[in-house]
Order: sequence, then C-alpha cells, then structure tokens
Amino acid sequence: MEEIYAFQDEQPYEVLHKLLVAHHHVSVYLSDDEFDDLVFTNECLRYLAKRTLVNKKLDITNTLLSYHETVAATPSEELAGTVFIVDDTPESCAELSNKYGVCIVSRQNPAEASYLTEELARKEIRTANSYRYSTQGKVYVGWKAALNPRSKRWQATPMNSLVVIDNYMFGDKGDRLAIGQENILSLLDALLPSSLSVDFHLLLVTANEQAFLKSRNLHKLTQYLQGELKRPYAIQVGVITRDVSPEHRRALISNYYFGASHHGFACFKGHKTQWPNDLVVSGIFRNVEEEGFDVPWISMHDELRAVRIQRDKNRKLRNPDSGYDDPTHLVYGFCDNRLLELVP
Repeated sequence: MEEIYAFQDEQPYEVLHKLLVAHHHVSVYLSDDEFDDLVFTNECLRYLAKRTLVNKKLDITNTLLSYHETVAATPSEELAGTVFIVDDTPESCAELSNKYGVCIVSRQNPAEASYLTEELARKEIRTANSYRYSTQGKVYVGWKAALNPRSKRWQATPMNSLVVIDNYMFGDKGDRLAIGQENILSLLDALLPSSLSVDFHLLLVTANEQAFLKSRNLHKLTQYLQGELKRPYAIQVGVITRDVSPEHRRALISNYYFGASHHGFACFKGHKTQWPNDLVVSGIFRNVEEEGFDVPWISMHDELRAVRIQRDKNRKLRNPDSGYDDPTHLVYGFCDNRLLELVP
C-alpha cells in the first residue's frame, strides 16, 4: 500500500489520474484480505479502484511479488515507460533503475526522480564557440562536448531505449552522410548509459526522398555505431526512412524525456557548429500541476505514433517476392524499438 499512498500528500487525485489513466497500470503488494480491507479504508486506493470500473485503460492489480522480482520478470518490450513507486531506500532504487533503465521512485526520497518533472537541458549552440573538451587523454568534440556537464545529469536518468528523428540527419549528397554519422555518434556517446542489464534499443528516423540512402549505407552506419560506442551491453540499431514530410521534425525521445532541436542534430563539423542551433529536453511530466503539463507526453506519443505508422507502412511496401524494401521507404535492422509499444 505504501506505493500508492506515496501520491496522497503530493498531488491532487485528478493529477494522479491524468498521470496514470492512459499509460500505466497500478500494482499493489498486499495479501488479498489486506487489499480488500484497504480498498474501503484508504481514500487514495479507493479512488483508483473506482476509476478502473469506468475506464478500462487503467488496470489495478494485486501481487505479493517484490518489486525486484516484478522488474526482473517484466518482458523487455514492456520496460519502456513504466514508473515504479516503492518504499525502499533511494540507493536501492537507483541501483535497480540503472540496471534495467526504468524509473523506480523511492517513497523515502521522491526528489531523486525529479527528472520526470524537470527541464533537463536548454542548450544554445553558437557559431562563435568551439565545442571541444579533453579528459583522461581523450579529446571530445561536437555534442559530447556541448552537453558536458549536462550529459552527467542525463546519464542519471534511467533509459534503455532512444528514438532520434531528423529528416536531415544524413543529407543527400557530398559529405553529409559522414557528417551525420559523426554527429549521431557524438550525441549517443553523451547520452547512452555506461552500463545496462538489458539490450539497448536505438531507432533512427530520417528522410530519403531521393533514395540516397541504401541498405549498404545503413549496414555500415549500424556497424559503425555499435563498434564505436563501446558499451558493455548489446545495442539493437534500426533505421526507418521516408519521404520528406512537411513537418521538419527533429526530436529526441527516450523512456522518460522528450527533446527537440531547432536546426537538427547534424549541426557540428568537428569542434565547430555549421549554424546556430538549440536543444531543449524536458521530463515527460514537466510542470505536472500547471495547465498544459502533458505537452512533453503528448509530443512524445504523437512522434512515436507517427514513427510506428511509418514503420508499418514501409513494411507493407516491401516487395513480397524479392523481400527488398521500396528504395525510398527503408526499414533496416532492428525497428521494433520498445518505445513504440507505448502507442497503439
């Protein structure tokens, strides 16, 4: 019951309902007798139980499994946006969060999970600046330098999946492909966790209007990223291409944050930026008690839904006889990113 009661003093029930009704189920760790008794005596639990009767999207279940066992037994594809709220020490919660890349909030110190409700980064990229830094004999440029020390804050945010959307990530001529690879590697190196006990899912979505990108390019790209990132866990990489859409989407979506870049992610050439840019990243429940609190969440879901539709469309365009993709609409590598399971 502690897991549910944790909300009672923090937020109005209406806000709790908004957070949970569309995207999470509630699990309570009690014996059946205790559960039945508390449904009638605990106001917060009774509120949630009533809501389940009128809205089938909200599921409340009772289990005697510990949350350690629950997290460990959760299928990989379901470890996308789940939030566990438990009565355990912040240290234990952080250890398990980092192990699986999921949000586990300690009721004893909920502030440790403030990344859910805060703005995580607001970075202005200026053409006059040099983005380079060195540590332990290594020199880093581009996003890795621009986000330092912000990357430390992001690396404290649990994650096991990432979707990067940018129509102009790899360009369509000259050295744009190489520049795109350089930029995406630098960005990922700044963001990906140092350790993880499950496979990391990475999905890149970009335009391919002139069929510039071929399967051979994407094969080299995925091999390059997997080789250069040097993480002690498997990285499943997928790429989806499409026609240039009227919306110039440049989004960064992880388990618990949504980010957007005004001029895209391929803005660096070495330590210099090619044009002014900015990057804003917010926890998905930022400003939860204010009007429009769910903007990051809605943006996240809108983008993920569009990506899922594009993936399914590309697969339908695949030649059933040859197995080859449509030249413009490629779906290469591992494209069943667990974040796409968050949307229908």
